[in-house]
Amino acid sequence: MKNRFLLISICFLLAISICPVRSETIAFPDIEKVNTSSFEITKIEFDSSRVVLYCEIYGKKDEKVSHSSNCFLKGKSGKIYKINQSKGMAFDSVYQLPLSGNISFQLIADPLRGETSFDFIESENDILIEEIKTFKQQKEALIRCKLSGVVNDRPYSSRLMLTKANDNFPVAIHNIPIKNGKFDFEFTCNEFEAYSLVFYDEYLNRSTWSIIFFAEAGEVHFKLFPMDDRLKNEILGGPINNEYVLCKNLSDQELGFTRRRVETDSLIRNGLYYTKNWMELSSQLERAKDKTVIDSLQLLANKFGYMDNLTHEAIRIENENSDMSLKSIDWKIKYSKEHCSHVGYYLLTDATTLSENYRKENMPLCLDIFKSFYEKKFPTHPYTEKMRGYFDLKAGNFYIDFVAPDFNGKLIRLSDEIKGKVALIDLWASWCGSCRSFSMKMIPIYEKFKDKGFTVIGVARENELKTAVNTVKFDKYPWLNLVELKDQGNIWLKYGLGNVAGGTILVDKQGRILAINPKIEDINAILEKIL
Repeated sequence: MKNRFLLISICFLLAISICPVRSETIAFPDIEKVNTSSFEITKIEFDSSRVVLYCEIYGKKDEKVSHSSNCFLKGKSGKIYKINQSKGMAFDSVYQLPLSGNISFQLIADPLRGETSFDFIESENDILIEEIKTFKQQKEALIRCKLSGVVNDRPYSSRLMLTKANDNFPVAIHNIPIKNGKFDFEFTCNEFEAYSLVFYDEYLNRSTWSIIFFAEAGEVHFKLFPMDDRLKNEILGGPINNEYVLCKNLSDQELGFTRRRVETDSLIRNGLYYTKNWMELSSQLERAKDKTVIDSLQLLANKFGYMDNLTHEAIRIENENSDMSLKSIDWKIKYSKEHCSHVGYYLLTDATTLSENYRKENMPLCLDIFKSFYEKKFPTHPYTEKMRGYFDLKAGNFYIDFVAPDFNGKLIRLSDEIKGKVALIDLWASWCGSCRSFSMKMIPIYEKFKDKGFTVIGVARENELKTAVNTVKFDKYPWLNLVELKDQGNIWLKYGLGNVAGGTILVDKQGRILAINPKIEDINAILEKIL
């Protein structure tokens, strides 16, 4: 009898080991690496007979998409698992994306046997999702924040990007699907930090409005509206979010940004914000299909500065905004000094970054407030690491080393590439016009001094590798370029550039910083002197 019981027990244990999960559902599975933002697996169902992948394809309205039958799963063991069926989107058929820019479908695959993770591979559309976990990893975190919301009058919006608060460059930490005008999502973190939600359709159109909030324990609820009605957006949360909403209202009363946004929106709606010539050129660009024509129109567009394309009334508003933007730096500094809170800390880091770029005379005050109030109160906070970086990153000190992949995925250490050379570290982003303009102006300087001991190392801050590759190909940068995908290496944080697109650091042969964000003519003069 004992032997029989032992045999049954062994069979039962073998059955469990063969199939890692039975009739289990994992929403938003943990994934190590993905090479695209247009395809996503949002849920997995496992049982002993099959695996069901709930998939989403995202893009622009009317964009043509397809899904190849030449796709499969590759287990951690190396075993290949066949995908047998697609529901909701037939294999090898071309579909036109609807107004929402989204198609949902399911893929049914053979059951996974003893796998802790698997890869999804679809070569025809260059989709690779690596190490999709077959279990939900238990993450130790102090804060569990639930996001919920209603999206009003946006039938064209099907997805939100959750990012760290960053007005200029949304790097998605998670993507949140919008279904029937609603969304729900839960995430964990260890600090009360500022985050933002960005509509994916706005991201694709390169015109985003970040909805900033703070991660705090419990629920944060949103009521969101179209871009033109964004001033109606509401955030309801706990005490930190309540303080941030009150802070924004106080700032707006003093600086008047809402009033000018209303004026701007009215001018745009009535076709009175941009000049007729610019609107015609933009219309031609929108209609153009031929790459040669697009490139020609883009070159023409690049000849004009932003203000050249605005009407007199629009220029007045822009000038007022510029003046108030500088005053807003002072306002944030004042608030952070008077309110030593998480909101005050966020505003201080933002004001310090802006001061570094636009009001250097404020830097000593920002750093003094940090040392006097925040460093001791928040010793382990990510903002503290960022603020400490300002004490290290200055002329005469050594640059901050880092490792980042090149376009082929090979990890490159910065110090290995610039050792014994005068070097310009060029941190840029594909969407940043001023970064790209600066880099293109650097090309003749590079060619002039490259054989005398000077080099340039570029680092592109991107969501996808292909945007960096395409930009380098189009702008023809002749030097080595690396890529910082989704802030994985925290390079921008190390260099105190959290809220800006990029920056440049000129270093000497010993690795000491010669200049931060120098002008082209200053770089030329320095190189003439020392090389």
